[in-house]
Amino acid sequence: IGGLCHVTSLILKNNQLSELSLPKEISKMTALQEINLSGNKFQVIPEQLLDLPQLRSLRLGKNLITEVPHEIVRLQIVCLPTSLGHYRVQYTSLPCDRN
Repeated sequence: IGGLCHVTSLILKNNQLSELSLPKEISKMTALQEINLSGNKFQVIPEQLLDLPQLRSLRLGKNLITEVPHEIVRLQIVCLPTSLGHYRVQYTSLPCDRN
């Protein structure tokens, strides 16, 4: 997967994925700007996503995530879902969606 260094958008929604099944090599997809992981089984935001320097849109709705790690601030994400799991997360400076 790391050989896909020019891919800018990745949609993996509704695939029964979890943080354990997402390949660590995804962090080598350095051109990735958008990733949609909605409708999976993530309980935490996968660490390998925190190493994507161009990532601007991260869609994680309809997962089991209950908190956003502090490390996410090092990314310049402009889009995060308003609800993660059973908890509602508010962002004052980030436009959000529900996917």
